[in-house]
Amino acid sequence: MRYKELSELNREIQATREPGDRGRYAPVINMLSPTQRILIISSDPSLDTDKSGETLAKHSDFEERVIALFFLGRDGDDEVRAIREKYATYKKSFLDRCYWTHFSKTYSAGHPGRFWADRFLRKEIELFEPEVIVVFGGVVADFLLGRAPLRSRVNRELRWNRIPVICTLHPSKDWNLRRRAEFDFYPTWSLIRSVCALQLQDHSI
Repeated sequence: MRYKELSELNREIQATREPGDRGRYAPVINMLSPTQRILIISSDPSLDTDKSGETLAKHSDFEERVIALFFLGRDGDDEVRAIREKYATYKKSFLDRCYWTHFSKTYSAGHPGRFWADRFLRKEIELFEPEVIVVFGGVVADFLLGRAPLRSRVNRELRWNRIPVICTLHPSKDWNLRRRAEFDFYPTWSLIRSVCALQLQDHSI
């Protein structure tokens, strides 16, 4: 990772505003650490994302469920409760390994324009130098890999510039829960956990 250069790019992102109505939202930047090797790219931040609290506190319900998927392989109520019991510890372990960025740096209700991605995303990836890229949803997958049905990409290890890429259905429960079997959601998360080799067993927490 080219940490200093990526930190400078993040400061540039934070000073940027998208033209139009979305300019009222500040861009969301997650914690960057030199130890991180896995890059997560989702379409846009959650509406409930709140970065004003402590780093190791919960910043959104979506973040909580993604951490459950990484460590426990599922995001049901039982798994989320288990994560909550030691939330700061799990989140620190997650942040030590994973950097989470977005196609759109501001909330866009799942329908992001290309403003942020065209300006910053490829440079972010270049400076981060990921060992693995985990992609949430078809918008990001199409941006990196060209247009194709997301169903043809899930539960497979693909390549972008020789970097392993795994695409998964966006984990949002509110709209896609009934589609998960169709998109091999949990088998894909099993693959993600295997390829990322995150030492995600309980003894690492």
